Amino acid sequence: MAAFLYNKMMIPVVVPFQWDETFSRWDASLLGGYQAWQIIQPIVGVPWITLLFDIAYSSWVPMVFLFWGGLFASPRVPQPMRVRYWRATVISWLLIGLVMAAMFSSAGPVTFRK
Repeated sequence: MAAFLYNKMMIPVVVPFQWDETFSRWDASLLGGYQAWQIIQPIVGVPWITLLFDIAYSSWVPMVFLFWGGLFASPRVPQPMRVRYWRATVISWLLIGLVMAAMFSSAGPVTFRK
């Protein structure tokens, strides 16, 4: 995980952000000329709702690690299935999390300004 996070942080150094403007145009064409933040701001702009979203978003990390640990340690899961799961997980994180993130390098809508 440390190696993944290090490499993920290196993406903007190796491949500068180049997709933000394209993604912004796609958002506008899909959302009637608006950006997604403009549509959801009346809902998520309320502090307690933002806090709930923050808690929900932050909770995925411990849930993933608990699931990984449970799958790794569970004697009820057959060993071939555990191996298949780990291979699929590692390949997915590498291909989607690093390769595709580098191919479509963008800072995201929060940091992009026209």
